[in-house]
Amino acid sequence: RITQILDSSGNEVIKFGTTGSAVNEITITNAATGDPPTISATGEADKGIDFENSEGEELLKLASVSSAVNEVKISNAATGSGPSVEATGGDTNIDINLTPKGTGELNVDGKVKSINGQSMAQTPFMSNLILGF
Repeated sequence: RITQILDSSGNEVIKFGTTGSAVNEITITNAATGDPPTISATGEADKGIDFENSEGEELLKLASVSSAVNEVKISNAATGSGPSVEATGGDTNIDINLTPKGTGELNVDGKVKSINGQSMAQTPFMSNLILGF
């Protein structure tokens, strides 16, 4: 039984934890030229993947739904350009939903340049935001 993977100096690189009666696992699959390798949650259907810190506190939850065809793609960028978060998938038109919990609010730290290609400085929407209507 492998419990860890060590580097050439004997330091832990990957450590494996166990759960009695486990049925869900991570599968890492390599790929041919032009395709990305994949990390998959396998076992029971539609369980997603949770990331936790060393205290067992949740950092990020990647949830899953059955028969999903749409997803979020995050791309880095070269100097002078910003990284992007975009909707991709099988549907022609795909929304991105940002949903605060309870009375939580959506906060943008920084300037909002445009909405639907219109400068925020030139729209009635911006005036309503500033005045609180």
